[in-house]
Formats: sequence, C-alpha cells, structure tokens
Amino acid sequence: FQAHSGLALKLGGPMELAYYPCLDLTVSDVTVGNAPGFSAQPLLTAADAQVRVKLLPALRSRFEIDTVRLHGVQVNLEVDENGTGNWAYLSSNEDAAASNTSGGGLPLTNFIIGGVDVADVALRYEDRRSGAVHQVTDLQFTIAELIYGVPIDLALSLNATTNQPQLGAGLTVAGILNYDLDNGRYQLSPLSLQALLEGETLPGGRSEVQLDGRLEVDLNADTLTVNELALSGLDSTLQASVQGRAISTDRGVYESSLAIQGSDLATLFRAAGVTELANQLAQVQNRAFEVSSSAVLDAGRDRAELSSLAASLLGADLDGSFQLSNLSSGQPAVQGRVTASGPDLPLVVEVAGQVSGGRDSALSLLGRELRRAPDRTFSIDAEFSA
Repeated sequence: FQAHSGLALKLGGPMELAYYPCLDLTVSDVTVGNAPGFSAQPLLTAADAQVRVKLLPALRSRFEIDTVRLHGVQVNLEVDENGTGNWAYLSSNEDAAASNTSGGGLPLTNFIIGGVDVADVALRYEDRRSGAVHQVTDLQFTIAELIYGVPIDLALSLNATTNQPQLGAGLTVAGILNYDLDNGRYQLSPLSLQALLEGETLPGGRSEVQLDGRLEVDLNADTLTVNELALSGLDSTLQASVQGRAISTDRGVYESSLAIQGSDLATLFRAAGVTELANQLAQVQNRAFEVSSSAVLDAGRDRAELSSLAASLLGADLDGSFQLSNLSSGQPAVQGRVTASGPDLPLVVEVAGQVSGGRDSALSLLGRELRRAPDRTFSIDAEFSA
C-alpha cells in the first residue's frame, strides 16, 4: 500500500477473509497515515470494516454486495498554504495506475448494493489558506437488506459545522431506490432532505430547510432526469428541473429550468456571513426577489445558451438572453440582449458579484466603486457581443 500511495497503512486488529458462500473481508483498527508536510493526525482511521459479495452471481459478472459495514471511521482532509490537499498522493498514484490499466470499468447494469451499515463516521476539512474548517460528525447511513428486485430504502443522518460563517446543522436524508438491472433503469423517488440550521447569523438563531425531488437514470437510453426539485428555507423557495442526454459521453446535452423567489434578500446574505452587504440591503424598503431562467448546455457543440433570464429584485427589473460559444477554448465568446432598469445600479451589481464570485470578485468591486456616482438609477436596452 505504501509503495503504491506513499502513505503508511497500519492494521492494529485481525484481518479475516472467507470465500464461501460469500467473498467476505473484515478488518479492524485501520490507520492510514497523513502525507508529509501535514498534521500528525492520520488521514483515515476505521474501527471496523466489512464487505460481503455474493459469490455465485459474481461468477456471472453480476456483482451483488449484500453487506457493507463501516464503523468508527474518521477522515481528516487538509489543504496547505499552497493549495495542495493531503489526498493528492492518493489521486496522483491512482491516476498513474489507471493509465497502465486496460479494459473498461464495471458495468452499472451488473451492479447492485444493499445491506449498508455506516455508523459513527466523522470528517474534518481544513483549508489553511482561508482558515476555513468544516466538520461532519455522527454520520449514519443505512441501506436495507438486498433482496433482488425489491425497492431499496435509503437513510442518512449527520451533524455538520462550519466556522465561515459560524453555523451548525442537523441533517437527515431519506429515499427509495427502484431499479431494473436488465434494462439499466434506476429511479430515486421520493428523495427527501430535512435540515435544522443553527447560528447567530440566522433569523431567531435557527432555520429549517427542506429539499424534495426525484431522480431517474436510464443507462440504456443514456439519459438523466431530475424532476420536481424543490428547496425551501429562510423564507425562500427554489424549484428546478434537469434533463440530460448522452450523459456518459463528452457530447452530453443538458436542459434546465430554475425559479427562485424569497421575501428578504438581506436574510440570505446575513445567513451566509456577508454581514456588510446584508446590513446595506436591510436599508432597502422592498427586499423581495424573483429570478427565473431556462438554459441549455451542449458539450458536443461547445456552447451554452441562457434562452431566458428574468429577475426582479431591489426595485429593479431585468430581462435577457445569452449565448456562449467556444467554452473550452480559453477564450469563450458571448452575445445576447438585456433590458434592465431600476433605482440603484451599484447595489444590483454588487449583489450579482457576491452571488457569482464572492466579495472580492470583479463585479463586487465594481459595485462598490459605482457607489460614488451621484445618480444611481439606470435604464438599459442593448444587444452585445464579446
């Protein structure tokens, strides 16, 4: 393992291997050391791990994994001052190994998994460049026992914290997976996520978030469908849908629609820790907002089209369409039309900058510069090409 990955592996407990009636591997007290130049904390520790694969179906190239057990796993991810992750050793060696391996991957139509039991899992991610620390604790994940042809119940729960901004969350996910291996069809429906957010930046110190949706994949038709995706929380709602074709190729086509609305734009920025802009928005009388769009990404033709974009926020109205081409060339071209008017151009530009690139993005900086203008009202009706 160390010769392949560059990281030390220690098995503090016994390793058990059985071949019949299932291929059964069990290990305990596993430690993977950290990469050079990072903390002394291991990259990964696991108290107990087990994988069982049904042997007879595997002989017919149908992989039915009826048990996966991971208990007491802790993962420590770090990014140093140069932007290098402590997992880079693994990915670089895996890429090298993959380049020397011939043959295709595992066909998903011959793969099914059930009987998953993941408990007491923790993950910590630290970025030394920004000082950001994100943590997941008490992760529990279960998939009901595998009975071929019977829908599979999925359940996940975890607690999470972040220090930028200071937020905590308790999250649960539930869903039912229907599958047809012979025809390559998979459907995750219903899919439901519930979260309780807690933090000083939230209204009243807490907020509930709900996500519902349906996901379908047809491997034979090579399509993806995401329907009835609905997200609500912080007095805002989001509805979206996605349809994809040729998804396993580099010529995929994806069509999407999106609608967002809410009653207080300042609340969203305050929850995200953008206090300065949130305080500025709080002075605006009408803070409600609505945004809708339809878009197509055509990877085969190296282009994208935002066929319609309509927005109403901060007293301003915007309507437009955009076409982008040569996306992978390094010098993409854009053309379109836009009609917009409102009472405060600097504020609209700064909000757009925060959403698209953060406080130090070019748009955010431009918005702050435009505050110096004596007249902030604007009216635009233009076609453009760049």
